[in-house]
Amino acid sequence: MSAAPISVPSTEGGLSFKSYDVNPDSRTSLLSSPIGFNSGLTVEFDIKIDRSRECFGYICRIDIDSSNSIDLLLTTPVKSFPYIALSDTFGRLVKICGDDLERWNHITVRIKENPDGTIAFNTNDSQTYGFTTKSRNHHAVLLFGKNDCRNQVTTDIAPMTIRNLTVSVAGREPVSCPLFSEADLYNTNNIEYTVSNPSWVIDRNRYWKKTDSLKLNEKIFLAGDPDRGRFFFITSKELFEYSVEHASFREYPFMEHLDTKHFTNDFLVTKEGTLAYVDMDSSSPVVVYFDTTRSAWGSDIRRMRHSKYEHHNSFVNPIDSSFVQLFGYGYHLYLNDICVYRSGHASVDTLSIPPRYLSAVGVIDSLAYIMGGKGSPRGLQEFGTCVYSDLWKMNLKDYSVTRIGDFDNAEGEVAAANLDIAGDTIRGLFYNPNNYQTSLVLKEYNLKDGTIVERGNRIPYTFLDVESCAALYRMGETLYAITVQKESGSFVARIYSIALPVIDVVIPSREKKSHAWIVLLASFFLIITFVFLGVRLVRRNRRRLNDAEDDIDFENISRVYRTGVHLLNGFVVIDKDDNDISVQFSPLLRQLLVMLILYTRLNKSISNAEMKEILWYGKSDESYFNNRGVNLKKLRNALLQVDPGISIISEGGYWSISFPEGLCDFNEAMDVLETSKSVRRCVEVARLGSLLPDMRYDWLDHFTAAYADKVISRLSEILSKGEIDSPELRIKIADALLIFDPIDEESIKAKCIALMELKRHGVARSEFDGFVARYESLMAEPFKESFAEFVKD
Repeated sequence: MSAAPISVPSTEGGLSFKSYDVNPDSRTSLLSSPIGFNSGLTVEFDIKIDRSRECFGYICRIDIDSSNSIDLLLTTPVKSFPYIALSDTFGRLVKICGDDLERWNHITVRIKENPDGTIAFNTNDSQTYGFTTKSRNHHAVLLFGKNDCRNQVTTDIAPMTIRNLTVSVAGREPVSCPLFSEADLYNTNNIEYTVSNPSWVIDRNRYWKKTDSLKLNEKIFLAGDPDRGRFFFITSKELFEYSVEHASFREYPFMEHLDTKHFTNDFLVTKEGTLAYVDMDSSSPVVVYFDTTRSAWGSDIRRMRHSKYEHHNSFVNPIDSSFVQLFGYGYHLYLNDICVYRSGHASVDTLSIPPRYLSAVGVIDSLAYIMGGKGSPRGLQEFGTCVYSDLWKMNLKDYSVTRIGDFDNAEGEVAAANLDIAGDTIRGLFYNPNNYQTSLVLKEYNLKDGTIVERGNRIPYTFLDVESCAALYRMGETLYAITVQKESGSFVARIYSIALPVIDVVIPSREKKSHAWIVLLASFFLIITFVFLGVRLVRRNRRRLNDAEDDIDFENISRVYRTGVHLLNGFVVIDKDDNDISVQFSPLLRQLLVMLILYTRLNKSISNAEMKEILWYGKSDESYFNNRGVNLKKLRNALLQVDPGISIISEGGYWSISFPEGLCDFNEAMDVLETSKSVRRCVEVARLGSLLPDMRYDWLDHFTAAYADKVISRLSEILSKGEIDSPELRIKIADALLIFDPIDEESIKAKCIALMELKRHGVARSEFDGFVARYESLMAEPFKESFAEFVKD
């Protein structure tokens, strides 16, 4: 056995072992299948130690003939430095190497059979140890990290990373396993490796890692300062500064009044590093700075109404340090304004870019790139909205714009507000703005050839434009993603990181070893016997499963709001002329209409007592009757614009509502879930979304939960029968289920298995990682299974 320092490659891989930083069940193991040898065997690998953790534990056990073992350990004697050691045949620890353990070292173990049948192994190319064995045909098993070899349980694992594992059997070609990623485990000829709870070094380049979070009882606003490695999180009472270097928050409470209930994303950081509030929504822009030395704003900040520039884009012009603001939405209008503020002077102009909000902007040198967004070419929400797939370039010297072209955006996604630009690459965090339960994925757009590709895994994200925001920043060779969203009454900000370059690694399937000639021979004799039965079985299955499912194209199932009252994925009312009249329904009218629909469908009707308790609690009977009468009249008049056939019925102190067929999506959905045998129809209904995610009332919780349970029960029943042969269809069913329960294990498992059947192993792993992130976020506990254990049948 020998050990020597080696150089670190420019792109290092390796398998890191989880040790004392996790519980024993979650620690890493790497085990080989038995390796047969007669005269000799050599095992080599590179290793480095994480000196920041406890330097103690097993590195590797080489089990010989299931009777003896060669043990490599990391030990730290009292009042001494740690070193890697071999346990000799007398139980003594023989030092192999102890210098520069935090650097890569190469370990070589040579094993050979002596003429007398004993097994010998050498240390540092000089000293030799040995033991006797009864076997003449030997086999060895490699056990790195956690193992239970011959009932000797080992969970004390060295905090190590290994790579370049090579096994050489005398007389055969060496078998190498670089351990760069999972893919290397499946290309090792006759040696099979099994890994549990792995932590691949390359994961830092392909999976987002949650580095920190902040949970508060009020809305959180965000401003990034990548030049100084920090983020600001602002509330009405205090400012939190997060340092990337120290991975910690610093709190700045302040006395000034901030009317944040009317704020939008109006915070940015100047070139000098000062946090500023910049509000362009007035004839005289409001600019207030925060002084960290005094923990104070320059003045109170008040707003009397919501901004007309919600979800705009803002940045500091690197040429002259002016504040620049683009686009925005407010009061049912999409805008294409450009507002510029410098040295007390403000100007507002109109861009030739179509009106929008939720766009993304990135600045480099004297250029700004503008990517996509959501809006309306006419600026009026009443005429419908669209998701843009255009890319523009702005000259920051004169603010002229040039359209570069369009990017592939079949998913209808928009990018978070900040773009990262490096050379000819534009990076953005994309999500679907039309879904509440969505996710963020990094995409890279190439300015030279116009291609756009996804990178890394997805980040869980719930989007409601008045409650959510996301941003992307680059600091050195690391990207940071920030999300802010509302969860169970609180606002949560999360910080994620991923190393550059972000890459995708495909995880191939492990092929079962087989004797091909036996399979071919058996197939030859059996094929004639089974061909007739096979044809009959295929025909029967086609009749059974596909009668109602032929030509399913779920990618083309999209939401088109037709005349009626829509409750799925949000409250929307469309009149008989196809106009969206939702704004005519005040919060009280919305509650009243929704209450009538839900109680009628699920409870047949609602009593006067229940209606009063929910909507007019504490009112006198006289006041209740007056309020009810006035609002029912308003509601009837509004519904006349939809269809005169909609009737609000009063009978014996109970109220209900009746719709002509096809005018209420909730009623249609319930009919499908309760009576339809069509898989397609059930999935279509589920993909419409959850019940009223934009309305939050205590009385409503029971109904939203009941509807979610109904969908989950119906789709789970379909999925659990095991009659869906198409992996694509199983994926769509699982996706529909995950809209309602994003941490449903069976749905994720079904989706991952289906993706692996389609050879999309990298996507399957990304889906699993996204699920684990959601699970740990919601359940506040680690998910205990690895990917391999999770998808195992």
